[in-house]
Order: sequence, then structure tokens, then C-alpha cells
Amino acid sequence: MGGLKSGVNMMKKLLVSIAILVVFVNVVSFGALSQKQGGDFELTQRLLIVNLKQGETIQKNIGLINNLNTQLSFNLSVLGSDGVVSINQKEVMLEPEEHAQIETIFLSGKTGVNTGKFLIKSPGDTKELPFVSEVWSGETGYIPKVEIPAEFREVKSDSELTFRLSVISNTQTEGSVVVTYQILDFNNKVLSEKTEDFLVKDSISVLRKVSTQSIAPGDHVLGVIVKSGDSVATNTKIFTVQSSDLDVITLLSSNLLYILVTVVIVVIVLMYLNYGKLVLEEKRSRRGIRSVIKHVTKIQKITRVQRITKVIKPRESTELLELSKRRLEKQLASLEAGYKAGYIKKEAYLKGKERLEKLIRSIDKRFKRG
Repeated sequence: MGGLKSGVNMMKKLLVSIAILVVFVNVVSFGALSQKQGGDFELTQRLLIVNLKQGETIQKNIGLINNLNTQLSFNLSVLGSDGVVSINQKEVMLEPEEHAQIETIFLSGKTGVNTGKFLIKSPGDTKELPFVSEVWSGETGYIPKVEIPAEFREVKSDSELTFRLSVISNTQTEGSVVVTYQILDFNNKVLSEKTEDFLVKDSISVLRKVSTQSIAPGDHVLGVIVKSGDSVATNTKIFTVQSSDLDVITLLSSNLLYILVTVVIVVIVLMYLNYGKLVLEEKRSRRGIRSVIKHVTKIQKITRVQRITKVIKPRESTELLELSKRRLEKQLASLEAGYKAGYIKKEAYLKGKERLEKLIRSIDKRFKRG
């Protein structure tokens, strides 16, 4: 009885501990995610895209927020594209929780599509801000527009990217254009390229595909460059390449938080179900204990019968002896049943059995004398 209660109490404590663990995991995970998203500082943009013509410059600002309660120094640099963008202030000091706008100037020396990244470093944190620069010629006879359908904005690394290209003519006559399709990373490296010729009078609109074979997972740029003589115009779209063979380890690592919470919830449910079974088993055990008590009461009656049989006189009736024997045999059967069911220990069983069998033999001897 005490052991069962201890087991139930232990189960309750375990359930409470698991519930606390779930809360702890969520708090820690939330903190980790918050640290990952925020860290020492934050950027107010995720991507910069600029469009300019040769001879122009465009100013774009990088938004910085100091998340700490102390002064924070920053160092800014450019990766990927040389001669495409300049930073007016490469070293910055921000007060606690101060916001700042860092000026950058995009240049138009290189026509076509140029990509790169701003690298922003603090003593304890580093972040990257990717950018795309679309540089047109001064005069353009054709205007391109590229669209990636929503279902194709995420593709496998061993498949193809499907998109729609539209080209609108600014001229009054039909002309030929050379269209170049490029896939670039944010280090200004061309990973895939394909060229095609078109005759355009007013406009064209076509569906096209470019290979993503051997392109690493991550965000990439689809660039379209339309050339006709000295006319250069561009347009870009961002898409994501996913791993073609997402292995179990990658899947687990990317969804570890959700898997862990799910496992904990499943354990709680199973423990709760097991707890219900334990409570039911406790009720059954209580009934079994009451049954044992009844058997003990019967054994006590056996003792009384023993005292009765000791005072039986030689001339007592055979009917009384037979009645006593039947009672003793029933008590013996009950004793054996209780022992087989596990309610009576072996030592008590053997001792009771020996006493009952002795009384039965005593009655049998009286029958023989009679």
C-alpha cells in the first residue's frame, strides 16, 4: 500500500518535472532565437536592391541598432563587388540602444547585374547585408521584366528554375536583342549562364528555365540582361536553392527545437496514461488487500475451530465432526487460493496449511474411533 502511494507520488513529481522542462526548453530556445535574430546589434534591412543608369549614383543607408546597454563600436566593409559601392563611414561608435543610418553610395561604372554583401562587425557579433545593383546604359531601347511564380521560388539544387521573361520595346521598329540569363551568388560570382536571341517588335513574353545543377543551397539572384547594340537593361529576382538530398541529420538539426518539444509532449502523454493505469492498479490492489484481510479472518476462525475440536468428547455426534471437517477443508482451499493469487506469503501459507491438515487428520482419527 505504502509502495503504491510512493509510486503514484513519484509519478506526479515526474510529470511536474517534465512540465517544468518543457517551459525551460521553450524559454531557452526563445532566448537563443532572440539572440540569433538580435544579438549585439540589429540591421533594419535584410536586402538592398538598387537600379541606376550609367553616370548616376544612388545613396542607400544601412540602419544599425545597438541592442546593448554599453557603447558599441562597428567596422563596415564590402565583400564581392569592387567599384560598385562605397561606404562613407567605415567605423562607427553607437551609444546604448542608439540607432544610426550609415550612408553608402552605389556607383554605375559596371553595366549589368552586380551583387555583394556589406559586412558589419562589432566586438561580439557579425552580420551581413546582401545587395543587388542593376546598372543600365544611359539610353535603353528595351525594358526587361522577370517573374518567378510562387511555386518555383524554392528549387532543388539538381533541378531547374522556371521563370517568365517579358521584354517591352521602346522603339518603333522590330529589332533583335540578346538576352543573357544568369544565376549569381552574393559574392558576385556567376554560377550559371545562358544566352538567347529574340526579335522584338512591341513586346514578347516567354517561359524559360535555367539549370540549378551543383548550385549550393541558399539565396541566389536570377539576373536577366537584355542587350541591343549599346543598349543594356537588366532585371533581377531572388530565389532559394534547397538541398536535393536533405539528410536526416540536416533535418534534425534544422528542426531540433520542434522535435524536442514534440518528444517531451509525447512523453508527458504516455506518462499520464501510465499514471491512470497505476491508479487503476492501486484500486485493484486495495481490493486484493481487503481480500487478504478476509482470508486472515478465516484463518482466525480456523483457530477457533481448533479450540472447539479439542473439547469434542468421544461421544459427540458424527454430524458435528463432518461439519467441522467440511469447514476446515473450505478454509484450506481458501488458504491455497490466496497463496496462489499472491495475497498470502509462503511462510504464512505453510504454517496455516500444516495447522488445518493436522485438525483434519484429528477429525479423521475420531471417525475411525467412532
